[in-house]
Amino acid sequence: MPLSPAPAARAASRARRAAAGALVALLALGWLVLAGAAPAAAHNSLVSSFPAEGEVLESAPPQVELAFDADVSGVGLALVLTGPDGQPVALGRPAADGQRVTAPLSGAAAAGAYALDWRVVSADGHPVAGRLSFSVASGKPAPVGVQAAASAGAGDEQGWLSRNGGLLGVGGVAAVIVAYLAVDVARRRRSRAAEGTR
Repeated sequence: MPLSPAPAARAASRARRAAAGALVALLALGWLVLAGAAPAAAHNSLVSSFPAEGEVLESAPPQVELAFDADVSGVGLALVLTGPDGQPVALGRPAADGQRVTAPLSGAAAAGAYALDWRVVSADGHPVAGRLSFSVASGKPAPVGVQAAASAGAGDEQGWLSRNGGLLGVGGVAAVIVAYLAVDVARRRRSRAAEGTR
């Protein structure tokens, strides 16, 4: 027995809604896969540092600086400077700014060999770690003005996108879902109104 026009229209409307919902879900999933795969394709690596690997400095550096080939997150930063006596040397709070990580040297440093162990988290969420070594020829500290400037510039300077990139992705998917639901509700209301006038 053939369906009457009203139930047939409702069945077709349900089929269109289901197809539209599946399309929105596939688009959202595809967007998430592509957005997540692009940064993960290439992991971050150290491209330069101050002091440079193996560098011999006349006096203690005012700060240590690491430069990477991609942005780093301000979350999970860890820098440990070990002095000639094998003990940790006080560093100020490390700060990430795009592809740069800096940390001021808090006090005087004795002459000798130093090792900087570092760990950062790339903007794609992958941790990257390494070690670099340098030496200080004399135990003179960096000039006080330079130390103060390094400390002042080492605040919490993280890029907005690196802090909020995940929220943007979730927000984008949520916006697509809300838009789909709004269109679906409007269609249902129009369909009910049309059925009520028959």
